Amino acid sequence: MLLDCRSEEPSHVPLSTEKTRVLVVDSGVRHRLVDGAYALRAEQCKQAVAALSKRRGSAGGSLTQLRDATPEEVAEASTEGVLTGDVRMRAEHVTSENARCLRFAELMKQGDVEAAGEEMYSSHASLRDLYAVSTPEIDWLVDHAKGLGIQGGVYGARITGGGFGGCVVMLVDAGKAESVRSSVLSAYRQWVEGNRDAYERHLTPVPQPGAFVAMPSDGAHRYE
Repeated sequence: MLLDCRSEEPSHVPLSTEKTRVLVVDSGVRHRLVDGAYALRAEQCKQAVAALSKRRGSAGGSLTQLRDATPEEVAEASTEGVLTGDVRMRAEHVTSENARCLRFAELMKQGDVEAAGEEMYSSHASLRDLYAVSTPEIDWLVDHAKGLGIQGGVYGARITGGGFGGCVVMLVDAGKAESVRSSVLSAYRQWVEGNRDAYERHLTPVPQPGAFVAMPSDGAHRYE
């Protein structure tokens, strides 16, 4: 589903049940959205909106949200020094991510899951490098998925949710979904165990991962 968060209008995006499955891998790292980091990013986005709106001036049209800006506009503002540091990076992520979401939806409509998967990897890289909400565990899972590649049954992967832990969502081949789930979970558990001393040294809970395969299907229906 593609959701317009301004109008709150959803649109359905097809996901082939013959070709694909959705694999959700729980990293075992709990979300920590209340420590201020997530709120800080929201504030930085507001700062970017204010800076871009001022740059536009009265003749440039209103700018109330970053979705109203384009990646090109953000790039120009960055070159001019209007957007700098973390505020610039947050704006770059949001504007490029909006464009990626639209491309992903269109690619899925065309049935091009390979190209759609690449958009997922690009999305994760932006969330990691520009929005800075990933973790080493999440990055390991995405990198491992990318290493398996299409031949190994994985089209794409990215962090999902608010970040700072949680789950990775993978678009996988329907015929290889269970084998991918098993191999990813096994490899990740070995990686976690290999880093157990580091977790314990920093008094960080050792992740307890899990994973499940989801099949795209219709939502709830009411039958009379």
